[in-house]
Amino acid sequence: MADPEIKMATQPVANPAAPSVANPATQPAALSVTQPAANPATQPAAHPASAPVTAAISAQATAPVSAQATSPLSAPVAAMANARFDGFATIRAAGPTGMITLRATPDLPGLAEAFQSLGLTQPGPRRITVIGEKAAGWMSPDETLLILPYAEANAALATLSDALQGQHHLAANVSDARAIFRIEGAKAAQVLKKLCPVDIDQLAPGELRRSRAAQVPVAFWADADGYTLVCFRSVAGYMMDLLSQSAAVGSELT
Repeated sequence: MADPEIKMATQPVANPAAPSVANPATQPAALSVTQPAANPATQPAAHPASAPVTAAISAQATAPVSAQATSPLSAPVAAMANARFDGFATIRAAGPTGMITLRATPDLPGLAEAFQSLGLTQPGPRRITVIGEKAAGWMSPDETLLILPYAEANAALATLSDALQGQHHLAANVSDARAIFRIEGAKAAQVLKKLCPVDIDQLAPGELRRSRAAQVPVAFWADADGYTLVCFRSVAGYMMDLLSQSAAVGSELT
C-alpha cells in the first residue's frame, strides 16, 4: 500500500544581506506636532548685572598686558604672614624682605665698588655689616647674603650685574626663597641654646653664625634687641613651630 503523499508548506528563507524595506501601506502615519511660536512677552529677560560683567571680562582678556590691572597674586606674601608667638621670649615672622645671594671671591675686581653703590660694605669672615635697613652677611669664603627692603631687591640686583659685568660671579634674588624670624626678649638666647650646637654666650656683636636648628640649616646674628634668624622658606612653618615650642613659658633653662 502506497504511503499517502504529505505536502508541507515551506516558508521562504530570509536573506540577511537584503535590507528590510518597510511597507508604507502597513506603517502608521507619523505623528505631527506643531510647536507654538515663542511669545517674546513671556520670555525671561537677561539679568542686567550679567552684561557689564561679561563685557568687563572680555575687555580684560583682550586688553594689552600693560593695560591690565596688576594681579593680587603678584603682591609679595611673607612666608608666615607676620605670625607671632609670645612666650618667655617673643617670636616674630618678618614681613617680605629683599635678599640677594652673591657668589664671588672677595678680591673680585669691582666688588668693593659694587657694595658701595648699594650703600653697603663687604663683611669680613663670619661677620655681618648693618647700615640702616640694609645688611651684608658673610656666608662662606665666596658667598655673601645681602638684605634690603623688598621693593629694592630687583634694582640692587641690576646694579650688581652692571658693576660686575664680565667678572666671574653669580647674583640671584632669593627674597621669595628665604624666611626671616626675630627672637626677642631678655631670655631670647635660651631659645637658640636649646636648638643650635653653638655657644650662644660667646656670639660677639656683629658676628654671623651658620648652623642648624634641630637639623634645619639656619644663619643668625645678635643685636641689642635679640636675634635675627634666616632659613629656607620651605621650612618656615616648621621653624615657627620649633622656635615657639622652644620659647614656651615653663621651658626656661634658668
